[in-house]
Amino acid sequence: MMLLAIMMTACGVEYGEGTGDARLDSTASLPTQTGYALTVSGSSSSAACLFDLEPVDGWSYQTPQTATIGVAAVELLRSVDDTNPHLLVGSAPAHAADLVEGTTFAQVDTGSIPEGTYTHMRIKLDYVDFEVSATGHMGGFSLPGALDVDYVLSDHDSEARGAQSQGEYVAKFTAAGMEVPQAGVRPVEYPPSYPEATVATDGGEYWVTLAVPSGAIAISHERPDHVDVDVQFCIDSGFAWAENQAPGHTDGVFDLDYDPAATERPMSMAVRGFTMTVN
Repeated sequence: MMLLAIMMTACGVEYGEGTGDARLDSTASLPTQTGYALTVSGSSSSAACLFDLEPVDGWSYQTPQTATIGVAAVELLRSVDDTNPHLLVGSAPAHAADLVEGTTFAQVDTGSIPEGTYTHMRIKLDYVDFEVSATGHMGGFSLPGALDVDYVLSDHDSEARGAQSQGEYVAKFTAAGMEVPQAGVRPVEYPPSYPEATVATDGGEYWVTLAVPSGAIAISHERPDHVDVDVQFCIDSGFAWAENQAPGHTDGVFDLDYDPAATERPMSMAVRGFTMTVN
């Protein structure tokens, strides 16, 4: 049974303390220990939904029940065009950040960061793994269940599946004790850029660049202080699909069908916005 083929055919760290970055220029101050930390955490939040959702006629929306982002790197930039950013942390495999529960994915001593002011933070994401409700239709039966999708945002090596390329996915529909897996490829889609956040997917890498809301993060080794950064992800109504008025389908329910032509087409995949706060 290729129950899931429908949907997917349609879909087109351990982090330790930072010790500086080999890319730093020769004038950068050497790492030291201040006893003060810069901490970066992530979670889902309605505060990250900075622009109102404008429902598209014929589409339905659902907030994922679970959502995990693979954080591969976090950088600080002195300007939005900084070509020599400071790497706070990097991980292969990526750190799995549970957005629903919230998690810390970077914590470094501020002494490991070159002194100065930083106006932007840049985060590389390797994947998004999320679960939504779905109903499968087969042989006259309708089976409510769950659809789990692991979608590749950046080229990377997976411990479970080896080399992964941007746009690849694996998915699993589970209902009535039955599991139907599927794998394939679809183009990476991402939220449109807006003043607080820009997203780029060049070269098989997915980077989110966030502007520091206070203007800049100031790092001083002589007068250090704790810095807490909360990166917020908007997943509210983040999964969207185009309704298909096929027999047995219900508006507001994501319907999978044995007939590929009847399966509803996903239009948005889990995350639709980003923002950050600094304390």
